[in-house]
Amino acid sequence: MKLEKKFGNRMEIVLDKEWVSLVKQAKELGLSIQDIRNFLSKHERESQHQ
Repeated sequence: MKLEKKFGNRMEIVLDKEWVSLVKQAKELGLSIQDIRNFLSKHERESQHQ
C-alpha cells in the first residue's frame, strides 16, 4: 500500500514497510504480482459484501 504526499511541485510516495515485507515474502514463496493482486481483490470484494 502506498501513500502519496505532495511537497510543493514534487510528489513523494511513501510505502508501508509491513506491506513491502509481506509482498517480498509472497514473492519468495513463488507468488506472482498478479497472484497477489488477485488475492487482495478477492478478499476486498468479500469484505465489502459482509
